[in-house]
Amino acid sequence: MITLVDLVVEHKAEVGDGLNFKTPFWSAVVTVLSPPCRGGTKTVKICKDKWKRLRSTYDTIKNICNTSGFMYLEGAGADIRDVNEDIYVK
Repeated sequence: MITLVDLVVEHKAEVGDGLNFKTPFWSAVVTVLSPPCRGGTKTVKICKDKWKRLRSTYDTIKNICNTSGFMYLEGAGADIRDVNEDIYVK
């Protein structure tokens, strides 16, 4: 199954300023992702918005990783837990 991230990585040489792709790239993404394996019909706007959200999440995680005293692991995330978690386990 091809994903949006796969297509972005494959076409990273086409990226412009601010990691933005031009409209022809997004049109090609819609074509490749249609019909969708999951979810609704993909449009240029939906794909662009998803890419913006993914970039924002990545930037947030990168900032956490670069902040002293914080860590982020792919499997555990930031490992933030409710201090009362053990109450619910009992």
